[in-house]
Amino acid sequence: MPVIERPDLAETRAESLNDSITPNTLTSSNDTFGAPKVEIYVYNVAKFGWDSRDGISRPPNHPHLTIAPCPEDQDYVLVGRLQHPYPEIWYDQNNERQVRHVDGYREATKMLSPRNPGIDQNWDAEDGINRFDNLNALGVFWSKHNPPLDSEVKAATARLEKTFRAELVSMNKIERENPQEAPARANKISRAAAEYFGTPRSWHQFDLSARQATGGRVPCPNCAEPIVTGAAVCRHCDAVLDEEKARQFYPDRFKNPVGRPRNTEAAV
Repeated sequence: MPVIERPDLAETRAESLNDSITPNTLTSSNDTFGAPKVEIYVYNVAKFGWDSRDGISRPPNHPHLTIAPCPEDQDYVLVGRLQHPYPEIWYDQNNERQVRHVDGYREATKMLSPRNPGIDQNWDAEDGINRFDNLNALGVFWSKHNPPLDSEVKAATARLEKTFRAELVSMNKIERENPQEAPARANKISRAAAEYFGTPRSWHQFDLSARQATGGRVPCPNCAEPIVTGAAVCRHCDAVLDEEKARQFYPDRFKNPVGRPRNTEAAV
């Protein structure tokens, strides 16, 4: 029988589903038809979380998600658990509530990234639509291990840094083209990106006193070597960190190489 989602009943089912991601078990069922139960752990490496104000919903199984932020002094935090097999809620043609057990790893993946066609947590949609939709790109991930493997934490951190870099590029463009619009366009991700890389912007200023112990230096987002806060170009790997500043202080870097067409010109 086809699955019939009941968005109108999501609110009433929320309590019974225990859908909010907390350190408690997300859902549980005793009858797995002989299949062994396996715990799936959900972690967050980002210093920001998600709650009802963010409106992240995954009906019918997880109509409301609440994900705790990672404490400043930790590399990750356990925010919830699922089980494999997972007891999925559905409604038959008579609108009667049913439970069936499905692949818990696929369920965990769909919960964090609904458009993901498989279980690869590095997957991301190329169109960039609804950037809040893929929590895997925002520091959240699932694992079979507690604690998670170092490689899993590093992979989640790398995905988050990729998102942060893209966000800063987008905000820098807005700041150059319309400085008055930038503060209104800044969100929790763009602000977290500025904090993460230690790069104050006109749309987000913060106290750098916490970095004074390291001489005002922060890791380069490209090579991780220490650089001066607000540097336009990394002195170690030569990466451009602030294009506007780099164009002002290092104009030769942006001159068109002899014999090469500009981006707007077609190569013959």
